[in-house]
Amino acid sequence: MIKDWYSTFEITKKYLKYLFKRFKEDMIIVYSGYLSFVTLLSIVPLLAVIFSVFSLFPVFQDWRGEVESFVFKNFVPTLGESIQGYLIRFVENAINMTSLGLVALFLVALLLISSIDHTLNHIWRVRKNRR
Repeated sequence: MIKDWYSTFEITKKYLKYLFKRFKEDMIIVYSGYLSFVTLLSIVPLLAVIFSVFSLFPVFQDWRGEVESFVFKNFVPTLGESIQGYLIRFVENAINMTSLGLVALFLVALLLISSIDHTLNHIWRVRKNRR
């Protein structure tokens, strides 16, 4: 029984040593902060584009309030009411944008999401691109 305990301890020790080595090599702390920042930064333009597209079609006008409450409740539940107000105002301003501005906003959101994808591929050491 003591032998089993000792071998379990050794395996756990080797695993933790390997884990901390990978954390250090892959700079997980740096990348986790980067991913948090870029994710929050990319949500705003993406929401603006989605709500702008919704506003173009009259059938979605009735659903806008429901979609907003769903998004705020499920995707950004920790935002304070003041930050939600700023986000709603940004989206309303984006609705009034020209089509060129809307396309540029969409491209920025896609580029930010692409950088998230590249970072996750780096962390997980994915060498082959998906098709």
